[in-house]
Amino acid sequence: MRYLIKTIAEIRRASRHQPLSIFGTIITILLAMLLPGLFWLAANNLTAVEKKLKANMTVDVFLVDDTSQAKIEKLRGELLSLEGVSDVIFYSERDALFKIRESFGQDIIQDLDDNPLPASFSLVVDDTVLEPETADSLVAHLSALDQVEEVVFAREILYRFSGITDSIKRFGIVIAVLVILSGIFISANTVRVAITDRREVVEIMQVVGASRTYIMTPFVLLGGLLGLIGTALSAVLLRLIDEYVSNNLVELQFLNLHEIIAFILTGLLLGMLGALLATRKFLKI
Repeated sequence: MRYLIKTIAEIRRASRHQPLSIFGTIITILLAMLLPGLFWLAANNLTAVEKKLKANMTVDVFLVDDTSQAKIEKLRGELLSLEGVSDVIFYSERDALFKIRESFGQDIIQDLDDNPLPASFSLVVDDTVLEPETADSLVAHLSALDQVEEVVFAREILYRFSGITDSIKRFGIVIAVLVILSGIFISANTVRVAITDRREVVEIMQVVGASRTYIMTPFVLLGGLLGLIGTALSAVLLRLIDEYVSNNLVELQFLNLHEIIAFILTGLLLGMLGALLATRKFLKI
């Protein structure tokens, strides 16, 4: 309880004597934590999109014209036996025409004299097939089959998307490291000012035998509180940005409760760490 009372008193004193420093620290932490928060949000949403792409990724196998029903059934069995293929869906020429009409409207097919679209199989594949070497091997095998005219597997789109996601994650890690260092420095600088303002009192406390924990705790908690407030405000701003983008551009998935708690606690710990370093240095204890 005494630590809490002393901490509250120290915070009130700092707020009265250093309002600009306190306010500036909170705003700086807010902005500093906002940047990695944005990268975190972007990485989460890109990862979710990547998972959907993988879940809906198919290999389209187009057949030569006039393939008999017997050969189609035989080919279906061969495709189902392939490793990594979980399901095989057949589309006749008529089915393909309906798909085109559903996607682009009736106008695109109304002037056609006959149906130019081939029959095809759509192969539902698992994640093992999405690896580059496995995918190339599967496409080469399918292309060599007698009844196959063409194989379409839009894996390059997935690879490029995965590359973008990985790049954002790596860049986000670099930004997070820089934010950690800057957060520690910001908190340390503010607490250093508070310690300097209380230098005489602290020296007297040391002379009369006050423990290091008793002296350090209020300043460390002050740094943690500044980090907590700044990061909490950053989380609120991040939520507002998420809602604006979702309402006006594209729907985003916000951080879950555990991620929000981790985000805010990170700011708290950074503030406390910076304050701890400043206290140990400037109090010489």
